[in-house]
Amino acid sequence: MNKLGVIVGTGILLALTACGGGETGTGAVDTGGGTGKDLAIGAITGFGSVFVNGIEFDTTDSAITLEGGAIVQNDLRIGMIVQVNGTINADGKTGVAGSITAEEELKGEIEAVTNGSALTVLGQTVQIDPNTRFENFAALTELASGMNVHVSGYQKQDSVIVATRVELTAAESGQKVMGTLRNLNTLAQTFDLGALQVDYSGIDRSSIADGLLSDGAAVKVSGVRTAAGQPLLAEKIVAAQASLPDAEEFELQGYVSNLVSSTVFAVNNIPVHTSATTRFEGGTAADIANGVKLEVSGALLAGVLEATSIEFSEGVQLKSAVATVDANAGSFTLQGMAGLTVHVNGNTALSGITQLAELQVGNYVDLRATLIGEQSLLASKLQVEADGSEALLQGPVTALGDSVLSILGLQINVAGWDDGSFSAPDGEGRAAFFSGVKVGALVAAQGLLDTGGIIWESVELQ
Repeated sequence: MNKLGVIVGTGILLALTACGGGETGTGAVDTGGGTGKDLAIGAITGFGSVFVNGIEFDTTDSAITLEGGAIVQNDLRIGMIVQVNGTINADGKTGVAGSITAEEELKGEIEAVTNGSALTVLGQTVQIDPNTRFENFAALTELASGMNVHVSGYQKQDSVIVATRVELTAAESGQKVMGTLRNLNTLAQTFDLGALQVDYSGIDRSSIADGLLSDGAAVKVSGVRTAAGQPLLAEKIVAAQASLPDAEEFELQGYVSNLVSSTVFAVNNIPVHTSATTRFEGGTAADIANGVKLEVSGALLAGVLEATSIEFSEGVQLKSAVATVDANAGSFTLQGMAGLTVHVNGNTALSGITQLAELQVGNYVDLRATLIGEQSLLASKLQVEADGSEALLQGPVTALGDSVLSILGLQINVAGWDDGSFSAPDGEGRAAFFSGVKVGALVAAQGLLDTGGIIWESVELQ
């Protein structure tokens, strides 16, 4: 059991609760199938047993629940966010699930479908990315206002969820939503969750935990909405998360929020502190920003994650000057990176511009992206800077030779480079680099912009 004590895959799940902070349980509990000291919370990625966060859990004797009701494994679906309580083996790849608990982040009626990349449900923005799993429909074009969906996913920012799974369901009377409480009006007995107003006048106040009704509180609300545009009539309000126990090994996955500095921020609403000894993979401390997806490992003490390592989940990063812009297609290309096309949509966090139409040829950009095709990228973060001369191509190795290295399909000739141009986790030099690199490995190539091209100078195995 050397990999982790706790894994968290979503900020709304966080504590010892399934998707969205269940209403019971404040610490790890022995469920009979394991010691109860190991916990995994994240999206299901496969079956046979159940795969969560890269770990295959044996479910032979597992107790499985969905929305509080007992189910069997066949009722689970890929993309559901689940809590697995049990043991994780020393290989860090297998384990035994004592219990598996699933809930969904959001249940309600679609209010809008935006640009084929997002939904509005109960006043919350549901972003769709290439990894989102659809059930009972094949494309967003099949969805329309008035249809009912269940959503599992990660909270990216206030009132924004990146969906791991969207299920089209029959209409139902009850809705559920989780988010950050804003604009509390104790006289009218209302508050807002994003664009949704919640009316809690019908609830027995003694059923609501002390201090929960306050601006900034993370809450889960169940209730009924009589019509689109009307307030949600709350029937139950609970905290969206409970306290996490201390853990010697804690692995947290999610999106950065509440950034104070590169040493103090939150991931899925869990405070994270970094130090001079924190190791970074796929980026540096300077790349940490609100909305960036990270995997953070370290010790959890008194509710604060003291990070020993941080990995940037969206490993593709590019820095260069803009070569061409096609605002109608929502895409652009970069100097010295012919063949790569970067797409921008409503999910892209923009800095320095407010829309792609403002991007100009020659602008210097720094972006994070995910692969959506062989040489096609979807930018998750696009920052336009005043100027710059450094070039960066960070991504998976697609081909490998003694003198030519391909990253994202772009060839870099490394013949004649001296040892100082190569680095790897196990040491400096050509030998150390090529002994560790392989197709699929994450490599960063650095260079300088030069008259329409790039002069590559170094490569680093991440």
